[in-house]
Amino acid sequence: MRSTWPDRLRRLMHLRMLLSAALLACALGFLAQASDAGGLMLWRRTAPKIFTLPLAVMGLLAGILLVVSYSRYSDRLLWVAERLFGGFAALRGLNYALFILTGILFPWLYLTEVGSAVWPYAPRIWVFGVFALAGSVFWMAARRGRSWAFSFATAILAYGIFHRVALYIPQVSDYLFSLGWSEASRYYNASLFFARKIYGEALPLPTLHPTRYLLQSIPFLVEGLPLWFHRLWQVLLWVILNGAAAWALARRFVPQDSRIRWAVAAWAFLFFFQGPVYYHLIVCVLVVLWMFDARRFWRSMLVVAAASIWAGISRINWFPVPGLLAAILYLIEMPRENRPLLRYLTPPALWTMAGTALAFASQQVYILLSGNPAEQFSSSFTSDLLWYRLWPNATYAPGILRAVLYVSLPLALLFVAYLLRNHRALHPIRWLGIAAVLGVFLAGGVVVSVKIGGGSNLHNLDAYLALLAVVGAAVGLNKTVPDRPEKFVALQLNPLLVGIILLVPAWMTILEGSPTAPLPSRAAQEQALGQIQQIVQQMKDSGRPVLFINQRHLQTFDMVPEVEMIPDYEKVFLMEMVMGNNRPYLETFYRQLEDHEFGLIVTEPLYINYQDRTHGFSEENNVWMERVVAPIMQSYRPLVTFPDLGIQLRVPQE
Repeated sequence: MRSTWPDRLRRLMHLRMLLSAALLACALGFLAQASDAGGLMLWRRTAPKIFTLPLAVMGLLAGILLVVSYSRYSDRLLWVAERLFGGFAALRGLNYALFILTGILFPWLYLTEVGSAVWPYAPRIWVFGVFALAGSVFWMAARRGRSWAFSFATAILAYGIFHRVALYIPQVSDYLFSLGWSEASRYYNASLFFARKIYGEALPLPTLHPTRYLLQSIPFLVEGLPLWFHRLWQVLLWVILNGAAAWALARRFVPQDSRIRWAVAAWAFLFFFQGPVYYHLIVCVLVVLWMFDARRFWRSMLVVAAASIWAGISRINWFPVPGLLAAILYLIEMPRENRPLLRYLTPPALWTMAGTALAFASQQVYILLSGNPAEQFSSSFTSDLLWYRLWPNATYAPGILRAVLYVSLPLALLFVAYLLRNHRALHPIRWLGIAAVLGVFLAGGVVVSVKIGGGSNLHNLDAYLALLAVVGAAVGLNKTVPDRPEKFVALQLNPLLVGIILLVPAWMTILEGSPTAPLPSRAAQEQALGQIQQIVQQMKDSGRPVLFINQRHLQTFDMVPEVEMIPDYEKVFLMEMVMGNNRPYLETFYRQLEDHEFGLIVTEPLYINYQDRTHGFSEENNVWMERVVAPIMQSYRPLVTFPDLGIQLRVPQE
């Protein structure tokens, strides 16, 4: 029997009061912790009452309303709630605008200086929860007939996506120099695919992440596009390719219901960014999800082959991804049907082996074509492993294992609930095979994450996260085809578990970001660029080579006089060789420094600053100091320094 609207509204009212109280409890807990750790002294007379008082009042109000909603006065409270909701419903289409404005307000509050007075005293999870509650009212009022649970889920996913996109806005800038430690290096690496056109000579192709830079090189097809457009293109690659893969996943498992399909796509989009899953890996995932057909062996072999060739040029630990993703889809969608076990497992085994072999072959071909020594492609095998980064540390506050637990546990609970109901409906080899593939990528990703240079987020677990999202969607949507249909019991999702599954990726997203520091004025940028141009021109006139260790994009975009490009010792690649301790490469660098072969070196301001593990990236910093900074300082002195711009020009010691 269907419940009446007042009954549903009453239950909705109870749930909202409970959520409000829970959010306030979380907020006050965070504030108390911050008070102990950071000396906020929230409970003393010196406390910032302008912020703690509203929190206390809202908490008290939520508690009172919760009690009243279960008392004999609940009908009056329900009457007020009905009138308020009716008022919003009368606004009709205006509710869509209110929904969007509420979602935009959250990143505006936390990513700009406007909310600087609020950040220390209003935990993000609480503010986000309040905004999502408000947004759910607007959505439900605009889409009459939608349940509040679905409206609340819509608000969580939509506002998470709003925040994710807002994080990229500062990256689309016309700032003349690098926005970060290695930001501008990406555009130089992308330009190498058009080196003859841009620099007048062929240069070695990128060694690190070649397919990423191949995608980023597309704007170079149009001559004269400015730096800000290349930055915009990179943002579009992140958003569009991850969005396309999320849509392909939703389309595969939800072919009919557009409402659920959009919700699954939004969840997958946020889930991918928990790594993040890099967009050049997403290409492999997108191709397989879109075109793989478990019942058509040779078509699927061609799909796996194409994706594997791309993976082979990308990164060594991605070699088996297309084949194993195909194997997972096969185990999800193809029942055994009384076939001999060996015959059943032959197709996924062949896809995996052939795909991995093709990936290896494509890497060897790329090495030959790249113009780089083969040993430079294996630097990761000689890098140190920093096992302490599995636990909370200064480089990555939660630690690798705890962060993996956060993103994995909701779906792990989903898998357990599914298997408890359907272990007899599925042949054990199917779910054991899926678990084995996930386990291999989880273990491999954890090991790569503790490599020096790799432990500040979960991006080295990107393959694991992508496959986990696929399996999670298939299980949660009951798309695993059973071997024994009579034993199959469709999983009825617990609303609390669904809420956690949706909330975790949104929560991981909203924790990111803070106001960006104001950039130096345009006049200061142009004045510094003018000095750099003048000094580079002097070196060119004297016939002395100029080494751009960083800010190499100044050559790419013709922002300095044209001088001979020195392919070696670009900052990001130099750091990779430093962390891998490539002695032949470094000894050549040291010899050239001692012989003063470079008339000018463009780098960041250099000084010796060794750090302990209370600082983030301490090991990376220390090897850079020892193997790069100290040798340069020994042979080259500063000529001009632009501290606000993070640039220093050095010339040989007399």
